Amino acid sequence: MLLRNFFFLTICIFLSFARSTLAQNLAMDENSFQIHPASECTITVTLKLMINPEDTSEDEKGFSCQIGDGGIELPIQANEQQTQTLISLFDSGSIRSGRTMLILDQRALSDGSTLLLPEDLEITIRQQKDDKFVNKSQSGIKPVLVVKVTDSEGRAVSDTADEVSDNVFGTDGDPVNLKTQISACSFGKVTMEPAETVGIYNGIDIASKLSASGTIEVTIPFALPSLSKSRTLSKSQKAAEIHLGFSLPGPFEHVMFVLEDCYGDTCSWAAYAAVDWWYSVYKLDYYKQAGVQVHEFGHNFGLAHSGGLDRQTYTDHTCQMGNPLFADDAGKMCFNPAKGWQLGWYDDAEISINPRQTPSSQIKVIGLVDYDKGANYDQPVIVKVETNTLYDIFIGFNRASGMNSQNVEASNEVTIIETGENGEYFSQSYLLATLQLDETYSVSNWQNTGEELTIQVIGMSFSTPSYAIVNVCLGVCDFGPTQSPTPCPNGSTTIDIEILTDNYPVETTWYLMNACTSQIVATSGTYDNTNSLYSEQVVTCDTEYEFTIFDSFGDGICCGYGDGSYTVKKDGLIVAKGGEFLSSETMKFGTCPSTVPPSDPPSISCEDALGTFDVAKPDGTII
Repeated sequence: MLLRNFFFLTICIFLSFARSTLAQNLAMDENSFQIHPASECTITVTLKLMINPEDTSEDEKGFSCQIGDGGIELPIQANEQQTQTLISLFDSGSIRSGRTMLILDQRALSDGSTLLLPEDLEITIRQQKDDKFVNKSQSGIKPVLVVKVTDSEGRAVSDTADEVSDNVFGTDGDPVNLKTQISACSFGKVTMEPAETVGIYNGIDIASKLSASGTIEVTIPFALPSLSKSRTLSKSQKAAEIHLGFSLPGPFEHVMFVLEDCYGDTCSWAAYAAVDWWYSVYKLDYYKQAGVQVHEFGHNFGLAHSGGLDRQTYTDHTCQMGNPLFADDAGKMCFNPAKGWQLGWYDDAEISINPRQTPSSQIKVIGLVDYDKGANYDQPVIVKVETNTLYDIFIGFNRASGMNSQNVEASNEVTIIETGENGEYFSQSYLLATLQLDETYSVSNWQNTGEELTIQVIGMSFSTPSYAIVNVCLGVCDFGPTQSPTPCPNGSTTIDIEILTDNYPVETTWYLMNACTSQIVATSGTYDNTNSLYSEQVVTCDTEYEFTIFDSFGDGICCGYGDGSYTVKKDGLIVAKGGEFLSSETMKFGTCPSTVPPSDPPSISCEDALGTFDVAKPDGTII
């Protein structure tokens, strides 16, 4: 009996040591903390994209520490005071994700998935000189790896690896995705390429490891409901590293982890990403939504969230760093002027003005979508208003077309943004104002100068390139003698525009343009009330006009979600009406003034002009 028991014990020991490499590396006692030997670690900060922007049930920010080069990141488990200190240091710019070191002592504990700080540890940091893991340059080719994760019970997103690849890179015709949108917004200065672009890395053929273009599939030996958010990431990362044969990020600039879902009471997010770092994590189908993809990669690029007029964290819906478009193939939106300045993609068409030095500036601001059609220092796409503080103002023209056609706020309006860090580094931005034609934003006693700062839109055109004429003045605008207004050749006319909103009024905008000069005459504001009638009257020159109405969702204003409609009248007569369209509808009416060319002058001979006369030679002979 003793020999038999010994035999079975020997078999058990053998089987225990014969476990797979994956289980050896991933499976461990989740509750066993040991003293961590490191004296310091690199702080990384993650930001969650909440599905409901008003949800405050869980912390938006998370802090982790990476030990050494390419090691697993350990989420920091800290008490309330330590956590608030970390948040305060990060918000003030003292902690820079991927650059700042946290000083530890010998009492720090780790179970391989979490770093537990001693209760009385005072948060001490130092700045790292070597930034080699930080995404410093936002240009060039950026290899991207997508990791589709399956748990021990078969939980994974339902899409195949080929479908995952198509949703991220457009490998099978997906029209709007991470690759197409980043390339469009950067005008080709950044291209997100599938992982196999790397070729051979450390003797490993990357393509041989992929299930589809840019995509690998891994299985973790745990059920997702049994893991916390941080442990899910660490187990998924380790499984990917074992599959590839090297530590992440390796040759990849970005890695996307795609999960079936999140479980527990801290799962109100759609995705999260590390700031100025290399990874992002997605649950459910949010990974396939271009707006979510670009938002998370914005964090990898070092961008903070974009707040709206209400000063909430991400309610600037003119920018991908606000709450983005939650729909597949609905992500045609770029970044606001402050984020654009930070990214540096348009630095040959950006200017900085200081109202203290130049009290009156008139600028032709080109729409961002037309950056490649003549924008330069004289006709910029971004204007920075220097305040002589860390917090500056940025101005842009939010032209809603092309890769920016699906933004849901301030379409075809001038946007004014405030952000910190001089616009150069990670900083929460806020929308200060959105201006239509002839509207003004003003600040009294600006920067304690005793003068009022005014920003006014005095002109607008949707020609190519599109532009807005913006005056920025400290005190009274002074541009020399005022020119007399140009008279109307055909006289004036009265145009009435009536909009009956549907169930989603915020999606509806319109503009009225002089079709003969491409000058914008009037634009709509934001409609807030459902199924309500709005009216506007414009008195202007009698000429040909183009009326264009937009619906940002692409389903018109009638008749699926309400019975909306529009009516345009010219001098009391209906010239355009409708409601059933998709993304937009354009109607033209009126006639351009006739330009009568000057008639040719009558033909006059020299005799008629000068008369007849005699010419004599010196000797008096008449010629």
